[in-house]
Amino acid sequence: MVRPNRLNCKMKPWVEVAGLNAPIEGIDPIWRREMEAVAADTGYLSAVGDRHWAFFNRNQPVLLVTFEVAANIRTRKSRLPEHHALAKANGWSELCLIAEGPTWWRDPAVYRYFDQLTDDAFLEDFDRVLFYGAGPGGYAAAAFSAAAPGAEVLLVNPRATLDPTIAGWDHRHRHARRFCFTDRYGFAPDMTEGAGRVWLIHDPQNRLDAMHAALFQRPGHAAFRPPYR
Repeated sequence: MVRPNRLNCKMKPWVEVAGLNAPIEGIDPIWRREMEAVAADTGYLSAVGDRHWAFFNRNQPVLLVTFEVAANIRTRKSRLPEHHALAKANGWSELCLIAEGPTWWRDPAVYRYFDQLTDDAFLEDFDRVLFYGAGPGGYAAAAFSAAAPGAEVLLVNPRATLDPTIAGWDHRHRHARRFCFTDRYGFAPDMTEGAGRVWLIHDPQNRLDAMHAALFQRPGHAAFRPPYR
């Protein structure tokens, strides 16, 4: 299989950024044990490189793939991924890629993780695969959906890229400009071309979100533009 690629990046795909320099093994061991206990019978919590986790619970026949930041999970009352209860209630499998800090999942370890899922035909075990994400998580959901051709993709206010040659007009997330958005799994709209269906929800009154959404215009993509109040 040809690996998702766009351009070779001259920047390091992972760089040290303020707030992202804590070793993953030393972060909140109580939370880690709690997550491992939830996944113990049907899945796993596994470190993915130095800054990410994969939290998986197996059920059948639907797989929900989401992307979250660890700090948001740990401040939640349940201390679990946002859509864990939804997946459990519906009998779905769940895979959540958890980032320690605002990494945008731009890490070769994450690329290798999805490569391995592809090589093992892991995602083919499910009758239906849905990638979901919002904002930066929407970027990741779109980008890594390339690992599961035919998957469905639901995006809320997704970012297409922060590559300054394409999205130099978006001055939010300034720290993330130091990450590489032109190497593997890079330009999110291109990565959705093999998807089955793509639904994109954004606020047309938010100019920057609307400009990112415009970059996702592809045949078969359905855009919904409810104004958020």
